[in-house]
Amino acid sequence: MAPPTFYPGHTRVSGPGTPATNSFGDRARIWLSVGAGTHRDPEVCYAYEVKYCQWLTSDRRPFLEKELRKLARLSGMACVVVRDPPHNRMSRRTKTGELLTSRNPRSGRIEPETVSAEWHITILMCEDPEHCQVQGHVFTYMAPNPYGQPPPDKVIKIMDDPVRQRRDRRDLSMQFWLCRHVRAVR
Repeated sequence: MAPPTFYPGHTRVSGPGTPATNSFGDRARIWLSVGAGTHRDPEVCYAYEVKYCQWLTSDRRPFLEKELRKLARLSGMACVVVRDPPHNRMSRRTKTGELLTSRNPRSGRIEPETVSAEWHITILMCEDPEHCQVQGHVFTYMAPNPYGQPPPDKVIKIMDDPVRQRRDRRDLSMQFWLCRHVRAVR
């Protein structure tokens, strides 16, 4: 796995960042945390109640955490906040990047419009959950358990060959964008 590119030609970022948020844009409550939060042992935090996620069961979580920690080490970050569990919808945006919204007729709330997407998790990468610098989508797939038994029979892995693993055959396994108050540096 190569270091992720946060901006064309840039693999490092600088700036104070912003606090971790949940999918509604509110300051996130960290429900579960694993790891020391250092560059050698990055912390993986969950900004949602993991016990309610049917895809990220307790026996599958260690496999994904191992891959996220590896990604954090390659990025020079000490923490990965998993903002949203595996999902296959993305917010719809204009060509200039503006979020398209509409009023939900049932709730009356203004919500982002969504489109179908490859399965992915939404993450924030940072030094700590109060100073998130990079947000992104990490595309995932279900793979056979490399250790066979005990369960689970399938584990969640980060795409390593997206041209073969994505339905749309795009060569994209991750996409990142900078959080507010952060700039890309060389």
